[in-house]
Amino acid sequence: MEEYDPDLVPTQEFKILHNLVTDPDASAADAVQQVLDLTTTEILSKNDTPGSNFDSDVAWNICVLIIDIAANTAPTRQTKLLDFVSQIRKVTVADPRTGEKVGCGNFGYLWTDLHSFGMHAADMCNSFIHHHSHTPKDLEKWENSTAFIAQSTAAAAITRNGKPTHRMDFSIYGLYACRDAFEEENQYKSAVRTACLWFIYAAGSMLENCKIGRVYDLHDPPERGFDLDRWHAWKQGLVRTQAGYGDERTQELVRIALERIAQVEAERLN
Repeated sequence: MEEYDPDLVPTQEFKILHNLVTDPDASAADAVQQVLDLTTTEILSKNDTPGSNFDSDVAWNICVLIIDIAANTAPTRQTKLLDFVSQIRKVTVADPRTGEKVGCGNFGYLWTDLHSFGMHAADMCNSFIHHHSHTPKDLEKWENSTAFIAQSTAAAAITRNGKPTHRMDFSIYGLYACRDAFEEENQYKSAVRTACLWFIYAAGSMLENCKIGRVYDLHDPPERGFDLDRWHAWKQGLVRTQAGYGDERTQELVRIALERIAQVEAERLN
């Protein structure tokens, strides 16, 4: 368990989520119920009613652990963890004593706003720097995390006006991944592989964002966002990399990414 925060390994939250991804018989629905039971116990343990600024250790731990466990879980085994996130965000938690919704200040309401999940996902995405000397383990954890965030985005709805309406939507990091891979002077293999994972697991969302020209108002004036010219340039960037890397794993990721691009273009570009 050395890959996890030693302070969280002894917690019930860790046992629930780690068991979810390691026990074939564990279900997302059961994990959700166990977390809701922990949440209710925590609420009732407080002397005062939570109000709108309840400081939930359970919610914080769960959101940290979702990201940490995803980083240590292969994409093919992340399905139940994604189901857990999708299911728990549909639950509104009420204080059993008052019937009022439980809020956590800037983190919104339990569990519909997913507490600090988005913040921890953003921290993970922003913490990785592309270079030429990643250890195999660091690269594996980064790619596991990227696959999870991309799959989360694929499970979220993209609105026609391009406004973010879903706490599982991390499309902006797909944009950054493709920018880093195909629009920077120095091209790193890790950046190309990251972009491939976004196309493999969230090509449909990426294309929808390009079709609606989604822009993020993070700067004034806003930086260039998604658009179809970029989509086609990214695709050509992938084609150019096919023969650029000798290792079979990178070539395989590029091949699969191009297959997914062709598939979603056939489905969604008229």
